[in-house]
Amino acid sequence: GIGFFTNDGKSVGAVELEPDASGLVQTVFRIVSLEDGSEVYRFTSPPQAIDPSEGGPGEWTYIDRNDPARNVYAMDYSSGGSARKITHFTDGRLTDHEWSPDLRRIAVVRHDDNGENLWVVNADGSAPKQITKFDGEDIVEFDWTLDSKRVVVRAGTQSRDVVLISNLR
Repeated sequence: GIGFFTNDGKSVGAVELEPDASGLVQTVFRIVSLEDGSEVYRFTSPPQAIDPSEGGPGEWTYIDRNDPARNVYAMDYSSGGSARKITHFTDGRLTDHEWSPDLRRIAVVRHDDNGENLWVVNADGSAPKQITKFDGEDIVEFDWTLDSKRVVVRAGTQSRDVVLISNLR
């Protein structure tokens, strides 16, 4: 599977593929304490979820491929509660999302007829703002700087250029 440290640094997560009762493969997340190795949480990803990511304390987020615009949803993994919609795009399709290190904002890649561009929304989905204006390009990868003030973006299929976007407000 795939492993990652949780945002609080106290646990490690593992993503594994396991068969369900009918033999269909499902994605299972295991959160294990670094202190004593005990399993803190175990939850199964909804089948429509893609691009999973840890969100705020006790929750994980994903892009819902059943949503026409593929918005970002959050789910409390400690209780397995119902999902809540974070972003509210009505056109285009989200293809990727990344939380800022301070967990105050989410950068999302939004694909439409003109290609892909990066948008930033607050953690509650408010104040969506387009921060790139690429025409016909695809975003290959992006990441927040550790201070949560800048996003580094690599776009295009031919270019090896990297763009640093700062002064995000």
